[in-house]
Amino acid sequence: MNANGRRLDVWLIYRCEACGRTLNVPVFERASLEKLGPELYERLMDSDPELVREYAADRGFFKSRGYQVE
Repeated sequence: MNANGRRLDVWLIYRCEACGRTLNVPVFERASLEKLGPELYERLMDSDPELVREYAADRGFFKSRGYQVE
């Protein structure tokens, strides 16, 4: 998560075990705290494992961001 003023960017970050390169998949870009709400914000701040798994397993989420899912 990164903050720019009152706007937040949130990513899922994947790292290749073989070469160490990373891929940042945007979850939220320039989102306001109001848009996220206090519960989601806390879960994001805590890197809640259940929330991460929800996004990571959502094929529609990746397709909506332009990634090809096989």
